[in-house]
Amino acid sequence: MTARPIRSLVLLALALLPLSVARAQDSAAPVSPAPAVERTTSTPAELKKRATYSATEFEMTVHPPISLTDGLIVEGLRYPSPLETEYRERNDVVKGKLFRLEKGAKNAAVIALGGWKFDPLTPALGQKLALTGIQVMWIEAPFQGQRTPKGRRPGDLTLSHDLVQNEDTFVQLAQDVQRAIDWLVRERGVDRDRIGLLGTSLGGFASALLYGVDTRMNAAVVQLAGNDVAAVLFNGNWLTRGIEKRLRENGIDEKDARRQMRAINPGTWADAKRGDGLLIVAAELDEIVPLATSKELAKLYGGARTIVMPGAPHRAANGLQEAFPEVQKHFVARLLASDEERDAPNSED
Repeated sequence: MTARPIRSLVLLALALLPLSVARAQDSAAPVSPAPAVERTTSTPAELKKRATYSATEFEMTVHPPISLTDGLIVEGLRYPSPLETEYRERNDVVKGKLFRLEKGAKNAAVIALGGWKFDPLTPALGQKLALTGIQVMWIEAPFQGQRTPKGRRPGDLTLSHDLVQNEDTFVQLAQDVQRAIDWLVRERGVDRDRIGLLGTSLGGFASALLYGVDTRMNAAVVQLAGNDVAAVLFNGNWLTRGIEKRLRENGIDEKDARRQMRAINPGTWADAKRGDGLLIVAAELDEIVPLATSKELAKLYGGARTIVMPGAPHRAANGLQEAFPEVQKHFVARLLASDEERDAPNSED
C-alpha cells in the first residue's frame, strides 16, 4: 500500500472522530424524567365509578364468637380490602366486629362507621342496636386503629390537607363497606333491601355520603355530621386547625376546598325523595361540626328528621346515648317493618 492512501484513511478517521464522540455522549446523557402528572379530585360521576365495588371472591376470616350480655354475641372479622394502597401490610386488611343475637338475628343489617382517629362509642352503640335483632357490623376506617401504617399516627392519612388523599380514603372505605355487605348477603342471610348505615362524626360524613351515592341503602343515621366538609376544616376548631393551616399555606382557602371536595360532600348527593330514610342527630353547641351544616343536609333531603341535643358540644357521648332509643326506632321502622309499613309516609316532625 502506498503512503498516499494510508494518509487519506488516517485523515478520514480523524474527521469522523468528533462525530462518533458526540454520538457516544448523546447516548450516555441522562434521560429527563417525564413530568409528574398532577393528581386532582374527581367529579361526582368519576367518584361514583371509583367507589363502586365489583364483587369478586375473597376470604373472610371469622373469629370464634364471644358471648356478651342479653343473648348477644360478637364475632371478630378480618378481610382484604378490594383496593390496594402502598400500605398493604396493615391498611389493606380490614378489621371489623359483627354484633348479633345468638338466637333470633334478623335478615337486616347496619354498617357502623366511627369517628376520626379514635372512637369507642360507635361500636358500643352498634352493640346496643343489635338488641333489636338487626345484625350490626362495625368496620374500622382506613389508616386508623389496627390499619394505621407503621411510622404513622392513627388517622394521619384518613383526613388531612391532602384533598386527593381524602377522596382516596373515602373510595377505599366505600368499597370496604360494599364488600362487607356482599358477605352479609351471601353468608349471613341478610336481605339486600334491608341494609342501613350508622355513622358518627367523620363516620357520619362517610355514612351520609354512602347513603347518597348508593341508593340501595334503605336507612341511615348520621350523628354529629352534615353537608359540608369544608365547613369543618375551616372554622378554626381545635381538632382540624392544623389541616386548615396547611391548606392555607398551599394557597387553598375555604371556597377552593369546597369546590375541590364537591364530589365527597354529602349534600352533592342529596335526594329530597329519600329523606324518610335519613335521621340526623346534631349537637346544639358543636364546635367541630357547625349545627348549620347538619340542618342544611336535612333541608337538602327534603326536611329529614333532625334531633338536636340541647347544650351539647361535639363530644356528646351522654347526649348520643340519650338519643339512641330514637335511632333504634328509626332502624326498626326502616329495616324490620313490612314493605307496606316501610314505604308509608313518615308522620313525625
